[in-house]
Amino acid sequence: MILNRKRWFRALLRGQSIKAKMAQTFLAFGFSIVLLLAAFAWYFYQGNRLNTLIQKLHDIESNLLKAERVERDFFIYETRNLDFFIKGKSIFLDQRKKFFKDIRQDLGTLQNYKEIQVENVKQESQQLINHLSALDQSFDRLVSFTRKRGFKDIGLEGKMRQLIHKIEEDSSALDLGKILTIRRYEKDFIIRKDTQYLAKAKIALRDLESYIQESLNISSEKKGNLLKQLNLYENTFEELVETEKQIGLEANQGLKGNIRTLSILVDKDMERLSQKVISKARAVQSNLQLLMYVLLLLAFILVISMGLYIARQLGEPISRLSQTIYQIIELDFKEGIEIPQIETRNEIGRLARDVKVMYEKLLTHNQEIEVQSQEISQQRDLLVRQNHDILEAQEEIRQVNEKLWNWKDELEKRVEERTEELQKTNDELDFFLYRASHDLKGPVASLKGLIQLAELEVENKTNKLFLQRFDDNVHQLNRLLDKFLMIFEVHHDELLIQNINLKDIWQNSFEQLTAWHNFSPNLFQIQWEGNEICATDATMLEIILLNLAENALLFGRNYPCTIIITALPNELILYFKDRGEGIPPEFLPNRIFEMFFRGSEKSAGNGLGLYIVQKAVEKLGGTINLESILHKQTIFSIAIPLSPFKE
Repeated sequence: MILNRKRWFRALLRGQSIKAKMAQTFLAFGFSIVLLLAAFAWYFYQGNRLNTLIQKLHDIESNLLKAERVERDFFIYETRNLDFFIKGKSIFLDQRKKFFKDIRQDLGTLQNYKEIQVENVKQESQQLINHLSALDQSFDRLVSFTRKRGFKDIGLEGKMRQLIHKIEEDSSALDLGKILTIRRYEKDFIIRKDTQYLAKAKIALRDLESYIQESLNISSEKKGNLLKQLNLYENTFEELVETEKQIGLEANQGLKGNIRTLSILVDKDMERLSQKVISKARAVQSNLQLLMYVLLLLAFILVISMGLYIARQLGEPISRLSQTIYQIIELDFKEGIEIPQIETRNEIGRLARDVKVMYEKLLTHNQEIEVQSQEISQQRDLLVRQNHDILEAQEEIRQVNEKLWNWKDELEKRVEERTEELQKTNDELDFFLYRASHDLKGPVASLKGLIQLAELEVENKTNKLFLQRFDDNVHQLNRLLDKFLMIFEVHHDELLIQNINLKDIWQNSFEQLTAWHNFSPNLFQIQWEGNEICATDATMLEIILLNLAENALLFGRNYPCTIIITALPNELILYFKDRGEGIPPEFLPNRIFEMFFRGSEKSAGNGLGLYIVQKAVEKLGGTINLESILHKQTIFSIAIPLSPFKE
């Protein structure tokens, strides 16, 4: 075994056989393919790294935007939240810290990419980090000063309020108007952030101090306490003003102005960094693409070279030998044909020698067979033609039969599979419709109750308007869920034929319609003809009446709707006529009954009512007829067969 392997290896190196030459060629080709695949893998690896680099930039920009939004939400909500001033904790601050932590991590990751390890990009990255750190520190100081300023009874505002209340409580002999003047200046400053109110408050404080000192109704001890508290109040007021200055009386002042400036710098730094990084990434990607094109060109040249080598080493001698064999066959193995001498030690040389020996032997036997071959050839040709015709006919018949049976089996199988899949899908969709509608009814009812409770608590007209609109949307959702449940009932409930009172059925439908919409009871002018009691399915009939009445309500333009219900011995006739918008002719007669179809852009419905009516009528075995004149009237005529009256 080892000796055979050594011989094969030596033959491979020398390339003496076709097998060895082919092995050499395929080894070279395989090696080039491996190198090319490795180059492709390296190319895609570098491409993924560049995509990850660009994605990191997008993540940083996204987190910066999120941090700005969280900062805005903090000043909108938390600066009026007593819990924040008491505990010093805020979900907005926690979110902002997380975003800044992610930004720093992503910036640290960016700095590790060798593709951007150039001086100008590193400087931009470091400058962005410095500005982010300054922005974070300024924001922390702003939060600290904001909490120090306080709100209502907390912080400096709370301290000032407590002091002025204490002054009011300590002496009933003071001039209440002077105290109210001081408090008005205090509130004006808190609202308007104008330092002139501090100066006015000081003048009012001096006036109150003079009044206290000159008052004969206040003891000396109490005067000292009041003056001390007024001084403490004034110092607290000044501290509040100084704190507001630190925060920023205007948007471009103090810490607010500093944060605004730093935010602009961060945005500009981010923009410059993104441009330079993306430019660098694109340059690297272009170089990678150029390298791949060069490698592909080299691989193409290598394949062409190997093809030329194979053609030269094997193609030429094989072509000569093939031409000789073709000449032998073409001349019907006659004498005088020269066999080419191929002096090689491989299979082609041996084949050439074998062809020569075979040719000589064939010449020897050719003369003996020539006479017999003519007779046999004639009989053979006849039998071959007949047999060939028979075999072709049989094969064609067999193939046609086989294709027909295969098509038949395949079609039957596909029909069964598609039927099962469609049935399963329909069942799953119907069950989902029922479960989703049924399960959502409870939360929608709870939400409606909460809205009603909120309306009792809210006094602001704007908020009441929002709650009313929200309640309207919840009401529409509840009506849509009722329609979905009706669809499920129409499709899946079994008919329960029993004696029913038509007026009771209409009353139930009318009550349900009243729960859905607000309207005048006189809108429907109903007439009863024939029997009051008949035998049919109560649920289906109630669904038909409810949806036809709702359709007349939505599109009737507040004109009275005429309803005639006629119960014959074997048939129930429902007649609905409204003088509303009418239906465009292009939607008649079938499109108006399609699911979710609305014939008017002004429609407040959901496009399910008439679809449900049609399905319910079909389930009862009835027919529906529709006549409509645009902008004038619409008439629905429904005929439902009745079962025999049950005693």
